[in-house]
Amino acid sequence: MEAPNTLDAARRQFQGDDYAVIPDVWTKAEVQQAIDALDALVDDIRTHPLRWQEHVVWQSDVPERQLTGIPQALRAAAATQPYIIGDLASHSVVLRRMILDERCRRMAEALLDTESVCHFSNATIRAANGGCACNWHRDWPNSYCTTHTGRQLRILICLDGMHAEQGATRIIRGSQHWNEQQFNTWKQEEHPWDETGHAVTCSPGSVVVLGSRIVHGAGNNLSAVPRRNLIAQWGAQKDLICAQVFESVLGLTD
Repeated sequence: MEAPNTLDAARRQFQGDDYAVIPDVWTKAEVQQAIDALDALVDDIRTHPLRWQEHVVWQSDVPERQLTGIPQALRAAAATQPYIIGDLASHSVVLRRMILDERCRRMAEALLDTESVCHFSNATIRAANGGCACNWHRDWPNSYCTTHTGRQLRILICLDGMHAEQGATRIIRGSQHWNEQQFNTWKQEEHPWDETGHAVTCSPGSVVVLGSRIVHGAGNNLSAVPRRNLIAQWGAQKDLICAQVFESVLGLTD
């Protein structure tokens, strides 16, 4: 990650494809520390669910169709799994440090080609043996927190890596050039999450960066390995931010 040619390669991929894979950004020790911190949060969520109701989306909260790829025998257990932990940086010093790490800022600024700030963070967990799927969507515009220009990106810190059988993020190549009518027409054709497009794969500790216009989704995780991603949105520092919720990292760089 420190080598200039690594960021140069990521910049070229991002400029052409609206996504990039940056391998081995985090060490095994850093990844394990983050996993331990996330596991501690999940334990507390299970012990004190009412304390967390404003910050946690459970798999039982998602539309039923996002669970239909999970075998019926596993579906009840799958519904009890936490899916998204919001405002992640406010709940853990370890995870906040990773979300606001200098490496994230450098990636964002290299790929957006401008000074950048963090907007929000979450942990997205696709549980082993029954992680929910994700609808096809774009990250811009969104109703949660967005720039008015679309000069933003999502940084996915992949603690377990990503592989197709884990419900890897799948992108539709070239979709960043579609207008809204083209995207909506395509969505109406109901493309399967686990077969359509290109599965973005990487090893643990790597980063996947998604541009604001690339269409992407994810299939169910039916593997024995969880798929835990720490996600941060970064955007151009000079751009107006429209936010439904002001998270603890909004506007920060470190």
